[in-house]
Amino acid sequence: MKRTILRLLLILLTISIGSCEVDQNIASNEEATDGQKALKILEDSGFNTFNAKIDGEYIIIEDDILIDIAFILENHKKEDNTIESKQSLSKKHTVSGGRVSNEYNNRVRFSMAENMRADWLPALKIAISRYNDVNECRVHMRYTTGSSHSHISYKNFESNTLGWGEYPRKTIHSNLKIYRKPGTKIYIDPVRTRNTSLENKVHLLMHEMGLNMGFAHVFDNAAHKARFGFKGTQIVGTAIYDANSVMNADGYDSGGIFTTNDIRALQIIYPGPFISDFDLSITD
Repeated sequence: MKRTILRLLLILLTISIGSCEVDQNIASNEEATDGQKALKILEDSGFNTFNAKIDGEYIIIEDDILIDIAFILENHKKEDNTIESKQSLSKKHTVSGGRVSNEYNNRVRFSMAENMRADWLPALKIAISRYNDVNECRVHMRYTTGSSHSHISYKNFESNTLGWGEYPRKTIHSNLKIYRKPGTKIYIDPVRTRNTSLENKVHLLMHEMGLNMGFAHVFDNAAHKARFGFKGTQIVGTAIYDANSVMNADGYDSGGIFTTNDIRALQIIYPGPFISDFDLSITD
């Protein structure tokens, strides 16, 4: 009798363990399925996903562009239902992450993790001033130690990437209107940037901040562009290729200084400032 009971207990224990493993596998497969769906959507949209990575809730494309998986799936559903905003992918020097709404683009707040080395703060303040100094452009940024739209923090990367920046996100307010906020995250690799000069820190931050505002990568030439598989429409008035652009996909060639093409792109995508566009009712 005791042996029978013992066998029954062993069988129940085995079933229980097996059930847990199955549940974990199901959860893992469901997460992978969402990621694979999002990758397919990006691929169909013209992005090169060959070296894309899935990191938690994000997909990383072109080495440093963060896109929220849930956002990709939701955005695709809206496109299928033909109710996607016309502003989202209309212009690219390239813009691909969508234009940040006027209710936000003139007051973008950046904060920084407390554990980041002190030399990043002056670099951030210089990067912010470079954006704010562009004439006839609505974009205005500031540094804050409080609530922010985009938070900069350290993250150890497995690849040789120096930083990641997130494309803009959509948000729905109480009036049910859809707005597009700046990307919420910038990650910096603490090891690979340990000995980086102030000039190069400024460049890196300006590049990732550009991703937060929806600007995509710029390339040296056709071969460079083909390596990333980018398919975009060039902003009228900017050059097809710009090796020194802040948004160039490789290197520190800009020295943290906007090129003529960068400035033109900012002025066209975010023209202004126009006082009539301000909406002071939104405070977050």
